[in-house]
Amino acid sequence: MPFWRSAVVFFLEQALKMKLIPPTFFGRDLTDILKDQSERKWHVNVTPAMSKAHFLEYAGRYIRRPPIARYRLTVVSDGTVAYLGKDTRNNTFRSRRFSTDKFLHILMQHVQEGGRHGMRYFGLLAPRSIAKSLPAVFMLLGQKRRPKPPRTDWATLRRECFGKDPLIDDQGQRMQWSHQLSPVGGACVWQH
Repeated sequence: MPFWRSAVVFFLEQALKMKLIPPTFFGRDLTDILKDQSERKWHVNVTPAMSKAHFLEYAGRYIRRPPIARYRLTVVSDGTVAYLGKDTRNNTFRSRRFSTDKFLHILMQHVQEGGRHGMRYFGLLAPRSIAKSLPAVFMLLGQKRRPKPPRTDWATLRRECFGKDPLIDDQGQRMQWSHQLSPVGGACVWQH
């Protein structure tokens, strides 16, 4: 474990010297963070083999958790977003402020690219919270939400997909709705 910790810290120090990573992280000097991490005890659990069932159970615990809980998010109107984050070292919650651009960049990391498999609709994107979270996202972006397009009826979809109007019968006359039969017959009746 100490070898692993030293290797990771050394790798990050070299990347910092070569200016491959920024010198600050959330307003703190990265050299101070690396010094703290090199002295801290790490808990690493690497197993050589893991069954598929065990992996799915392990990964499922984390994939179901929302990346940003809605109750921890406070939108502030002066161009910043306040987020109540957990300080794992002190086991307390701390309020952190981000610019809207920085917060959206952090949020975008949790949205998968098209074609990727996985659970996408959690946290702010969950169906139950999307009505509450989307207005905040549009406000942060400074955009207005486009109105929902009207629903296309089945006859128009068939006409657009197959090039034939399903409401025109074999004689070329347009059918109109008349009434529905009782459940015994189980069919609808169309008349001219």
